[in-house]
Amino acid sequence: MKSRTKFLFSAVLFGSIVASSSLLLTGCGGDDSGSSNQSNVSQMGEIITPHLPNLQFGSVEFKNGKVLNFTWGIGSAAAHRQGDDEKTFYTMTDRGVNIDCKDAKDIIGIDICNGASGVIFPFPTFTPPPTIFKLRLSDDGKSVYVVDVIPLKDKDGNLITGLSNPLSNFQEIPFDKDGNQLNYNPNGLDTEALAIMKDGSFWIGEEYAPSLVHVSKDGKIIERLVPKGLETELANANYVVKGVLPSIIAKRHPNRGIEGVAISPDEKYLYFTLQSPLDNPDSKAYSKSRYVRMYKMSLTDYNDIKEYAYQLDTPDTFIQDNKNTTNPPKQKDVKISEMTVLENGDVIVLERITKTTKLYKVDFNNAVPVPADKSATLETDATGITPLSKTLIFTTDNYNDGEFPSKIEGMTSLGNGKLILINDNDFGIRGEDTVIKIINLK
Repeated sequence: MKSRTKFLFSAVLFGSIVASSSLLLTGCGGDDSGSSNQSNVSQMGEIITPHLPNLQFGSVEFKNGKVLNFTWGIGSAAAHRQGDDEKTFYTMTDRGVNIDCKDAKDIIGIDICNGASGVIFPFPTFTPPPTIFKLRLSDDGKSVYVVDVIPLKDKDGNLITGLSNPLSNFQEIPFDKDGNQLNYNPNGLDTEALAIMKDGSFWIGEEYAPSLVHVSKDGKIIERLVPKGLETELANANYVVKGVLPSIIAKRHPNRGIEGVAISPDEKYLYFTLQSPLDNPDSKAYSKSRYVRMYKMSLTDYNDIKEYAYQLDTPDTFIQDNKNTTNPPKQKDVKISEMTVLENGDVIVLERITKTTKLYKVDFNNAVPVPADKSATLETDATGITPLSKTLIFTTDNYNDGEFPSKIEGMTSLGNGKLILINDNDFGIRGEDTVIKIINLK
C-alpha cells in the first residue's frame, strides 16, 4: 500500500486555530468536586474540569497500513504571567509527535527501526515546532479557548524543529515513519517547562542538552543556555548558544532533562529543576538515587547559580500507581514534572509517577545549597547534604481513580490560591485526551 500523510493544517496556518469557531466551545464542561478524604492534606475548594476543544493535528498511514490520528498535545508545561487576570494562562507542547522505537511494534504494529534505539518522527517534513498556546477560561470557568498560538522560531524567523540535536551526550537516532534515518538538527528543542516574564518573553526548559531557552514574546529564540562545554557542539544552531549552566547536568538521563522552570515574583531569579537524578557516574545511579538537582539562577548574572538537593519520595507512596501489584513502580519511575511560584514567593513542585500526582511546597528561603565539594557525588553519596524542606499540600491519591488524568506535566498558579493542572496526552498517540483541572488551595 502506498504510504500517505495527511495534514489537517500546516505550519503556515497556525492562525486558523485561533480564528476557528470550532475551538470556542462554552457551557459544555462539568464540575468535579473533590472527595471528602482530602482532610489529611488540606481542604480543597471546588475542583473544576473546564472543557477543552479537541485540537486535531493530523493523521499518518504507516507502511503496514496502520493509520494513527493525532491531536495537539499542549500540556507539557504551563505558565501564568504576573498582572494577567486569573482566566488567562499559557501552555506548551513538547518536541512534537514522536514514538519511541521500543514502543513502535505495540503502537504501530511493526518494528520500523529494525531493532535500533531511537525515536520515530512521523512528520519530519512538516516539522511541527515546539509551540506555546495562549489560553483563556470562559467567564463561567467551564470552558477553555485558544487566544493565540506562538510557534518557536530561530533568529531569522524560521520554525524550530523538534528533531534531535547532534550531541555527544545524547545518542538518540531520529527516524521517519518509514524507518529512514533522519539528520540531526542543532536547532531542535525538546521543550518541557515554561515561565513567562512581565515583558511577555518566555523562559523554557528543554531536555536535549539540557538547556534553558529565552524566547521573545513572538516566539523568536533570544538565547539558549547549555551546560558548559556543549556550546561548541551546537555551534551551527541559528540562534545564540551560551555554555553557562553547570557542566554536570549534561549527565542527565536521556529524556530526563530540565522539566520545570519558575520565576521569582521580583523577576530576579529563575528556578529550574532536572526531572530525575543524573547518570552520575552512570545509569545505575539514576535508577537508584532519590536526589534531584534544583537550581536558583540570577537573571542578571548567569554565573550566579546555586544548586540544591531535592529528595524524591519512595515509589510505594504513590498509591494509584501501586494498584498493579504484578509490576509495581521502581524508584526511577518517580520524577519531577513541573514547578511554579505563588504570589508570595512560595515554590510549588509537582512530583509524580503516572497516575499519582503530588504537589509539594518547597522552602528555598531557608535552604542550604549543595557544597561544591559534594556536588560531584550527590547521586551516590549525600552525606553532609541538607535536602530542600518540602511540605505536601495536595495529592491525587485523595480522590477516586480516574478523577485526575495520568501523566500530569503542566502546572501554574493563576493567583488567589488557584492552580491549573494539565496532562501531556503525547499528541493522542494512544488515544488519550488533554484534560485541564483547576484546584483551589484555599
